[in-house]
Amino acid sequence: MPPEIFISEVSLRGFKSFKKADVKLLPGINVLAGPNGSGKSNICDGIRFALGEKSLKSLRARKVNDLINHGSRVAGVTLILDGKKAEIKRMIRTDGKIKYSLNGKKVRLHEIKEYLRKYNLDDSGRIVIAQGEVEKISSLSGKARRQYIDEIAGIGEYERKKAEALKELEIVQRRIDEANLILGEKINYLKQLEKEKEKAEVYKKNKELATNARGTLILMEIEKTTKDIERQKNKKTVLEQQKKQIEENIAKIEEEIKKIYNEKELLGRELSAKKERELAFEKIEALKREIAVFEEKISAERRNLIRNTEQVKEIEEEIEKRKGRTKELQNEIRKCRAELQKIGDVAGVDETKVIALEKEVREIEREIAKVNEEITKKEAQLEGNKTIVKEKIAVLKELKGRGVAKKDELKEIEEELIKIEEQIRNTFIEEKRINEQIAELDRRMLKARETLAVKRAGGPQRTNPALLFIDELKKSNAIKGIHGKVLDLIAFDGRIANAVEAAGGGRLLYIVVEDMDVAKKVIERLKAADAGRATFIPLKELKVSETKDKDAIINMIGFDEKYRKAMEYVFGDTVLVKNFDEAKKLTGKKRAVTLDGELFEISGVVSGGKERGIVSAKAIEGLEKEIGEIKEEREKNLKMLVELREELSRIRAKKSALEERKRMLSESGELVDEERVKAIENEIAELQKAIHDAEDEIPKLYEKMYGLQTALTSKERELESQKEMLKKQIESVEQEKINLASKKSSLEVKITGCEEESERITAEISELEEKSKKIKDAIEKEESEIKLMESELKKKQEDFQKQEEEFRRHGKKVDEIMKKFSEMEERLQNLGAESSKSRNEIFRIEKEIGKIEVAIASLTTRLEDLNAEKVRIGEFSKIEGTKDELSSMVENAERELKLLSESGEVNLAAPQQYEKLNAEIGEVASKIDKLKDEKEGIISVINEIDMRKKEAFFEAYNKVNENFKTLFSKLDIGKGHLYLDKPDDPFNSGLYIKIIHNDRELSLNALSGGEKALVSLMFIFAMQFVKPTPFYILDEVDAPLDKLNSQRLVELLRSLKDVQFILASHNDIVLSNANAVIGVSRVGGESKLVELKLRGG
Repeated sequence: MPPEIFISEVSLRGFKSFKKADVKLLPGINVLAGPNGSGKSNICDGIRFALGEKSLKSLRARKVNDLINHGSRVAGVTLILDGKKAEIKRMIRTDGKIKYSLNGKKVRLHEIKEYLRKYNLDDSGRIVIAQGEVEKISSLSGKARRQYIDEIAGIGEYERKKAEALKELEIVQRRIDEANLILGEKINYLKQLEKEKEKAEVYKKNKELATNARGTLILMEIEKTTKDIERQKNKKTVLEQQKKQIEENIAKIEEEIKKIYNEKELLGRELSAKKERELAFEKIEALKREIAVFEEKISAERRNLIRNTEQVKEIEEEIEKRKGRTKELQNEIRKCRAELQKIGDVAGVDETKVIALEKEVREIEREIAKVNEEITKKEAQLEGNKTIVKEKIAVLKELKGRGVAKKDELKEIEEELIKIEEQIRNTFIEEKRINEQIAELDRRMLKARETLAVKRAGGPQRTNPALLFIDELKKSNAIKGIHGKVLDLIAFDGRIANAVEAAGGGRLLYIVVEDMDVAKKVIERLKAADAGRATFIPLKELKVSETKDKDAIINMIGFDEKYRKAMEYVFGDTVLVKNFDEAKKLTGKKRAVTLDGELFEISGVVSGGKERGIVSAKAIEGLEKEIGEIKEEREKNLKMLVELREELSRIRAKKSALEERKRMLSESGELVDEERVKAIENEIAELQKAIHDAEDEIPKLYEKMYGLQTALTSKERELESQKEMLKKQIESVEQEKINLASKKSSLEVKITGCEEESERITAEISELEEKSKKIKDAIEKEESEIKLMESELKKKQEDFQKQEEEFRRHGKKVDEIMKKFSEMEERLQNLGAESSKSRNEIFRIEKEIGKIEVAIASLTTRLEDLNAEKVRIGEFSKIEGTKDELSSMVENAERELKLLSESGEVNLAAPQQYEKLNAEIGEVASKIDKLKDEKEGIISVINEIDMRKKEAFFEAYNKVNENFKTLFSKLDIGKGHLYLDKPDDPFNSGLYIKIIHNDRELSLNALSGGEKALVSLMFIFAMQFVKPTPFYILDEVDAPLDKLNSQRLVELLRSLKDVQFILASHNDIVLSNANAVIGVSRVGGESKLVELKLRGG
């Protein structure tokens, strides 16, 4: 039965030693004969070359030019596969460009492979059996021979999958370990937070008590002041009523005076017997009235004058008091400002070089992104153009073959084009989103790098292999009782990191263990593994003195109480001080450490400088992890962007093809539009040129990117170096800024308070001075008016005396009347005195009312201040108690608050942080449970892989063994089979060949050289036939065979009728039994076919 397909012809053009040769082959055995170096093997290489072999070594060439015949520019090999009538062709140029074709159509290598895969043909070299391979089989160890079965069974793939699973398992385990580490850190921090929470709650309780008590005191004061105002208002009301009664009495007196004046007028009429007397009397009466009016006016003005003078005096006294207070405030302000001026500003650090380097780094990163985007764009365009060319060629063929379009197809194309437009829009939106995300990731990356550069100050921690070894022991729980490094068991504020590192020193890397027995076990493991040395702190046996100094640094470090003895051993009574000078004072008294990390021993020995790494390692590791995650995310987005652009190119190519198809269908008639065909051909030519240009340009862009990345790395190193130099300056400046800002803030608050009080007092002084000025102006006016009235009164009195003397001359009756007049005058004087007394009382009352009004104004201002203080305090709850009790509460609460503040910063957010951290711990614990489930799943997968690997191995082994037995049965040389020396453990087993001949069991080594070669060849065939191919190339495999075994080989090959064999051979027996013999010779460096003998079956 002939094979399904076989090679009927091999055409060589410019390949190796052949300029031109057409080798005709038949089914069955084909022998290439000729002297060594004639070119027989080059024909075998040609077959492998045509089938897609890419390894120059497998083709026995060092460089591409070795495949091309001298004098040729192109080498080509064509295989004609009969049975399927297929033609496979491969050509290669001196520049390395390769072309493939299948049945005359240009294709890619993967299409050739896809076609050959149906016949188990590939470029792995399985079809070639070389002489060295046959000899190798017989000399291999059992385990090495078994590896051939591994290869056939695909054990490598199982191993790869298992390795991937193990890698995943390792990642999951690492994540579990990391999560456990995070969980431990969070639990330790939670314990620290619990203390801070309790402190914050006590602080809040006292703060609330102080606020409530202070608020209640203010309420009590407001109530008291309100009552005082009410009392003053009531008092004012009583005085106003008294004033009203007196004013009513004065009105009655004035009415009485008026009545007397009327009576005097009647008497005057009696005296007016004559006109002259009447006139004189009228004058006298008029003068009396005028004199009385003037006297009353003068009296009233004098009373006003006294009242205003006293008021001015009181105002001036008040002004003087307030000016004195203003002066005090101004002095206080000047003192504060002078102190503020002394403080000055903190000199900044020069960041010019860092900023410049950061700018350069950003510019390079932008350039890299730009080049990367250009590469992506070019590659996407390249793929798009290739796809478009392919589509246009298809359209061109169809255009040439068809001329009439169908309406239904045109409609479908238009609908498809609408969908494609929508796809393009959506793709553009997604591309924009990804670009924005990449830009955000770049910003995050830059920020993280800056932070990392600042954190690094002295290089990474040197890793002690012993510590890594102990970490592994702890993670695997191989030895119970290992708690971990001191550094891993503590938590502290980053601001005291330098102090902690200096105080703890190398002891931070000591291992805390439960007891001496645990330390002993670990030390034995370290010795056995030659993993280095470590120092241990056994908690059970450790003897230390208890730390009593409240300023000891141990009191500022968080840790589990069960580790207290270990921490007291590490940090002892070391106290934390602010700076060098403070530490210097403690020399000989205490061991001290400064915030900057200078360490003062009791002996006087001082150590300092800069050595970072132990404490900052955690922070640096976290930042590096964050940068790695950002890079990974960025790569993921870039990959998505590339895929998106490739998708966009494919969509555009599809759109272009559809539009082309639409134009073609839109044209009527049966004839092909030659102009359209020509246009498409021109477009294809332009696209192919663009493809060629892109293929030339992309490597240049990659080279440019490599150069930019090298420059970026250099700049980043320089930038990190500069940032490390700035770190110490920044820390010093920042601390000084904090101290000065606090002092400035305190002084500015004090100045603001003084200025506000001064402004308020100044405004009050202005108001009082304005009021005083008005009163003084009124006094001056009153004094002037009194002088004028007194002058006028004197004239009136002189005129009255003259008129009275004149009137007395008129007789006795007149005297009587005058007596009555005198009595009336006396009554008038008495009434005037009573009126004056009443007016004086009114003046007294008005003065008292004025004082009350001042008191009310003062109390009202006090009430406003109290209400403002109440608003400032905010919400509070009223509590019961006397004023003294409430004051005591405020005092006690503030004392507690002060003590809490002095004992360290109070974290008021601790309760919320505690709740949040507690929830996070729950999430981490849940994550650990999920990771453990994932770990179990991976272990299950690994077990499944191992089981399937074993099944695959035995399946392949059994097939090879059956093939081997079958091949033996075809020859009269006995029986043969394969066996494993450890069938229960196949992958640690050896594979051996057993031959039974004449009832004797023989091993492979017991056979003659020829028999050994023949059996080895049968073993190779047994393996090949697990996945049989239609033809094989045997390169001088018969060289070690004697005549008998050569005959047996021929018989074996001829029995395999469904396989074609191509042999390079010198063996006469093989040549005489071949179906075809092709002679090869070499003349002048060129190989030629000198004889072709075809015998058929």
